[in-house]
Amino acid sequence: MTYYEELKILIAKYTGNEKELLWNTAINNDLKIEGDDAVDFLLEFAEKFQVDMRAFPFEVYFYNEGEFSYFWLLKLLGLKRAKKPLYISRLIQAIEKRKL
Repeated sequence: MTYYEELKILIAKYTGNEKELLWNTAINNDLKIEGDDAVDFLLEFAEKFQVDMRAFPFEVYFYNEGEFSYFWLLKLLGLKRAKKPLYISRLIQAIEKRKL
């Protein structure tokens, strides 16, 4: 099984669907993995693929659980999302380099 296929199975566990993932699919923006789910996903990702996450800046890519209501308010007002997208391509790269 390829890294892509294994990653797709892991992502489906957190999103509930197995839709086709493109290299430019963002797990936070497109797949809506945020907050505690993002923490759980990244912990499982790091363990499964033996990826070092110590230097990963979580707050750059994800809202914490407490920031969710603020995020939805901004979205309702039509303001853009301030968090950087975390693409599938970056996760595959992290698996290959063993570091995110």
